[in-house]
Amino acid sequence: MWLLVENKANGYKYLNRKGRCIKCGSNTNLHFDHDLPYSKGGTSLTALNVRILCMKCNLEKSGKIMMIV
Repeated sequence: MWLLVENKANGYKYLNRKGRCIKCGSNTNLHFDHDLPYSKGGTSLTALNVRILCMKCNLEKSGKIMMIV
């Protein structure tokens, strides 16, 4: 289940999948990641470009576009 959460203090919107990495399911060392990286034209202006990855999965991705099935 995905939840859309808006932080009124700073205006950021984040997608949340019950606090787990969408690739491996870990619930530790979580990062907010851009689906389409800044280097490839991605933005933080839409919550649809943000997802949760653990530190390991995020560092493995490193600027690449990751497909999750």
